Amino acid sequence: MIYRFGNYELDAQRCELRCAGQLVAIEPKVLEVLVYLLQPRDRVVTKEELLEQGWSGTFVSEAALTRCLAKVRKTVQPEPTGPPVIMIVDDEPLNVDYLEQELEELGYATIRAANGQEALEKVAAEAPDLILLDVMMPVLDGFTVCRILKDHEETRLIPIIMMTALDAVADRIQGIKAGADDFLTKPVHEEELFARIATALKLKHTVDRRIGELRALKDHFAKFVRLVTTPEASSS
Repeated sequence: MIYRFGNYELDAQRCELRCAGQLVAIEPKVLEVLVYLLQPRDRVVTKEELLEQGWSGTFVSEAALTRCLAKVRKTVQPEPTGPPVIMIVDDEPLNVDYLEQELEELGYATIRAANGQEALEKVAAEAPDLILLDVMMPVLDGFTVCRILKDHEETRLIPIIMMTALDAVADRIQGIKAGADDFLTKPVHEEELFARIATALKLKHTVDRRIGELRALKDHFAKFVRLVTTPEASSS
């Protein structure tokens, strides 16, 4: 039996998992769990059901099953490669130079933009993982840039941390209404900024992973629906 989901193809008889034609290393027990999860059924498989299955007649603890499911997820949805990419949008070159140096020392990759319009163009071309966005800039201000990015499906999930010298409550409210994920007042405390960046990236990674899982399940379900609605299936 061959199962296909997303870019993956699993040959249960040969015990082989391939992604875009390339063989993927997978442990036997992880393969057994994956095959069971992919079998067509009109219900959701629960952890209790997997525990009762007892792979190959052996007892499987809940902790062991949790580790196995994590390996399944890691196999079919690998961790992203390369460091997170942070875009710094600020019309003050010294500010950008300083943030670039600090972020790169922490292991991040950086992209810079000197104004709002340049930021929109670079986001479309390079898809950063997070944006540090100044408010007071030429061409397009930060509020406008944030609003545009959050209004488009392709970019609305990119975390945006707005940084500005404006300290009025009305300005913070305007930033929140524009869709900013966080709002810091200059001068920004370094440790606080880096902590907020790490938290935002962790949340984004979790969201991206969940979306990937949902897309894989959607692809698998769509193939299952096509299978059961083919003329051969309906005439049998």
